[in-house]
Amino acid sequence: MGATRPVKQAFLVGVSDYGDPERDLPFCKRDVKSLSQVLSRKGFKCKSWVDKALQPLVPNGELKKFFAKAKSADDTIVFYFSGHGIDIDGVQILRGRGVATADLKKSLTGNGNLLALSTVLDEMSTSPAQKVVIIDACRVPEEVPGLSESLQKARRTAFENISNCVVIYASADGTKSFGMPDNKASRFTLSLTEELKQYGRGVLPTVEAVISRVSSFPDLKRQTPWLYASLRDRPLDGFRIEQEAMDTSHSPRLLGQSGNVVRAVLSGSRALAKYTANQLLPEARLPAALSGSMYTFEPHPGGSRHAFVKPLSKSVHLVEVLTATATWQKTAIEANAKTVPGMTRVFGARWSPAGAYLAAFGSPDANKLGLVLWSDTAGNFKSEKVQGLPLGLEINAATWITGTSLLVAGTRDASSRSYVYHLEKGALRWEANCSWVSQSPMRITSMLVAADHDRVYLGADNGSVAEGRLSLEGQPEYVDRKHRTSGFCSMAVLPWKGDSTQKDFVEVGVCAMAFDEQHELLGLTYFDGTVAFWDPIFRSFVTSFQLSRGARRPGIVCVEPGLFLCSDGDKGSIFKIVEC
Repeated sequence: MGATRPVKQAFLVGVSDYGDPERDLPFCKRDVKSLSQVLSRKGFKCKSWVDKALQPLVPNGELKKFFAKAKSADDTIVFYFSGHGIDIDGVQILRGRGVATADLKKSLTGNGNLLALSTVLDEMSTSPAQKVVIIDACRVPEEVPGLSESLQKARRTAFENISNCVVIYASADGTKSFGMPDNKASRFTLSLTEELKQYGRGVLPTVEAVISRVSSFPDLKRQTPWLYASLRDRPLDGFRIEQEAMDTSHSPRLLGQSGNVVRAVLSGSRALAKYTANQLLPEARLPAALSGSMYTFEPHPGGSRHAFVKPLSKSVHLVEVLTATATWQKTAIEANAKTVPGMTRVFGARWSPAGAYLAAFGSPDANKLGLVLWSDTAGNFKSEKVQGLPLGLEINAATWITGTSLLVAGTRDASSRSYVYHLEKGALRWEANCSWVSQSPMRITSMLVAADHDRVYLGADNGSVAEGRLSLEGQPEYVDRKHRTSGFCSMAVLPWKGDSTQKDFVEVGVCAMAFDEQHELLGLTYFDGTVAFWDPIFRSFVTSFQLSRGARRPGIVCVEPGLFLCSDGDKGSIFKIVEC
């Protein structure tokens, strides 16, 4: 795929330093930086040209050399300018540093620091690629005797000779472009970068959204972007996600992951399997007592004592695979149920990264903790003391940060806000401190910690998702679920206390999450049997999929960079990230 991936290149020019504090535009270099970050995420190779002379771009061949690799109509090249601009009888002129109005004619006809847009178009016109030209500058008229006719002729010729192109101006002919009140960005480029963060859009829908955003600023500075287009439009995304069905004989009913090891319970056979060489290979058959529905499956990091939780249970079922045999159906299994003290109902269990501790969580009895921690020494479980966690708090989700650091999320009842506590092991006990409190009533139903031990992803029962950082102050900001509900609930029994008013709320909620560290992409499954992918950098959803109606509490794991595995009823699904 790498060899056929379209070329995507962007040449970004910004002029902030005009040699005069009255004329300087501090935000232009920041415009280049922010746009470069967004386009790089979209798969573009970006080159920044900040506070440099403009003339070398054409005579020295800087533009042509940079765009030379784009040799196909499937490729895309972008030229962007942020700085001062003028308009001479409808011809856009890009102004570099140190150009006085009196020297305009000399600068254009000599070796000055002005650049006509038509010259840029001429440089790009020979490329067969899709061409995008973005000018964030004023178009205020200037009178320059003796230049109008030649400039207009050059403009007409440039537009006649270029095809598959869009030229986007930050403002209409004869008008100004404006910066934000805090002077940290131009309002056009700020709008552009925000709209580019949406997925599934081409250039023209993106510009349409930018025009609407720029035109709606609540002040008296009217600015209306304008464009010329002869474009064969297509999405600007750097990747797409494709779904494939799994082999039905080896599809996962339950999924679990410890580090880089993925295990599953296979549909129809009670087989406990390990993901190896792009397939799920059975290791042993689970006992009949675990053949019914289960809430969660938590593989042991060392490959032994896997933890299972059944609906309405007060126990964690521990299953250990003994010495393997040539026939997996005959491999011996040892299973026992460990009652969780003080629990009305257990929701889940989580092993620490090295398997030294097991955390069981759920709905507690009155004046009891919703979390129980055990240390595990060769199968000898010992209860750990916990201090600082409120009694009676129902723990709905838990995730380990390190081997001695744990996050849990809980609520008091259906109308309660959600509380996230950070537990760390001390010399005598585990100490819990509150990290975050949601701004509105919700349950956090799934949590995940990234490999940097700082970024935390939280999914809620209203379908929203957030990224929090343990190193930063402030609350995580949630992004609402975007895709429609399937109208189907994949849960026969609610895994927490609730009332009838919460039923529909639960159906749209987040069930499980998995994170692709390389692509920085979060996969989420929902209780209504849907899957979505969320970009935490752009804080926007990429796409969503409908699973089969047989999907019960669909799980998701990232088995390798660019590849997610999802339990989807009796089928199972593979989701691949395809660069484009």
